[in-house]
Amino acid sequence: MRCRYANNQRKGREKLARLRRLKELIGRIGKAIAEHELVPFLTTPNPLLRGYRPADLLESDYSFEDLLAFVESAKSGDMA
Repeated sequence: MRCRYANNQRKGREKLARLRRLKELIGRIGKAIAEHELVPFLTTPNPLLRGYRPADLLESDYSFEDLLAFVESAKSGDMA
């Protein structure tokens, strides 16, 4: 019973961390992507992200930093 409780706590913390990352990502994107284009952007594999969907990169701090760098590069027009 205790193991299941600890597992549920861990999953809850992971979900909360992903939601916090999503909130930060949306803030960083700002008006660069129209609201109606946000879900397709998040759920479509992107070759510039090594084929990952941006939503997949919300899973860890490490991959999230790559995603933020991608967004900042796209916003500045530096996608070379």
